[in-house]
Amino acid sequence: MTQITSKQISTATAEFIKDWAKLDNKVEDYLAKLKEKRTLMLDDLVAQGITPHMLEGAGKGKENTPLYKSIHALFVSLQPAARQRAITGNPDTMTKKQKAYRRESMQRVGSKISKLREALKGRLEPKKGRATGGATNQSTSTSALAANNTSATPLKSYIEKVSTGRDILKAIPPSQLTTAKLTKLEKLIGDLLEELNSIK
Repeated sequence: MTQITSKQISTATAEFIKDWAKLDNKVEDYLAKLKEKRTLMLDDLVAQGITPHMLEGAGKGKENTPLYKSIHALFVSLQPAARQRAITGNPDTMTKKQKAYRRESMQRVGSKISKLREALKGRLEPKKGRATGGATNQSTSTSALAANNTSATPLKSYIEKVSTGRDILKAIPPSQLTTAKLTKLEKLIGDLLEELNSIK
């Protein structure tokens, strides 16, 4: 029987590994920059005295604060032009399909605000791990992970990780990821986020 260690990889396999390694390096660099920008953002919000409660909507039929309105408008402006038009359009003149697109677009904005609120909450109210008396076990590791997690639940943590997928895709050069493929992947991520956000 041939030992696997004596086998050399093919040229095609080597190319797959190289492509993966290059993308993995880019993702790691991107995530490092993302963490840095997130820290700067949270530092600024805390310095201004903004609390998670201030980032909550007033509710249906109620007037939102100027702060909430400005943040909402900012996230709307970061959406593609078609989604911006859907959000600001008149739902009374929309078809059923257009209304569904508008609802999905609004959910994307709401998800970003929720993510921002949870990040700020995690910054101001860091979770405390249990004292273990020096013992190290699996529960200690779990507590450490929870302490570094800015989300209130594992589901919210997963949603946060999935939502960064679009940004990571945009960092991939067009020569490696076609526009059609990018659009398809972004839609899949959007659909997944919508399903995750619908879980109560």
